[in-house]
Amino acid sequence: MFRGGYETYDVLLINEKTGTETALINIPQVSPDGKKIIASNIDLMAAFTFNGLEYYEVTANGIEKHYDFGPEKWGPEVIKWLDAEVLVGKFGCLNKDSDIIDQYVKLVPVKK
Repeated sequence: MFRGGYETYDVLLINEKTGTETALINIPQVSPDGKKIIASNIDLMAAFTFNGLEYYEVTANGIEKHYDFGPEKWGPEVIKWLDAEVLVGKFGCLNKDSDIIDQYVKLVPVKK
């Protein structure tokens, strides 16, 4: 469920079996094998929402957050699974004049 407020938003996932609620920073992207979830959000200027990535794994009991990462100089604008192990994305990067320059990247999530 998308939840929007005044200059803020998130996505609430509700486990159908347990009713457990998990707030994600944005719309989740499920890996092709259905075992991993990534959520991304860019907010480099205003900082009203979390700028970064959240990585989850799907378990028998729902989803388990493995980590989040909030960079200061770049933000993930769009991120998609290329396959079950690799992500591709469009990231906005701040230059010295605080302009956002688009960069296209390939990521391989690691377990912490």
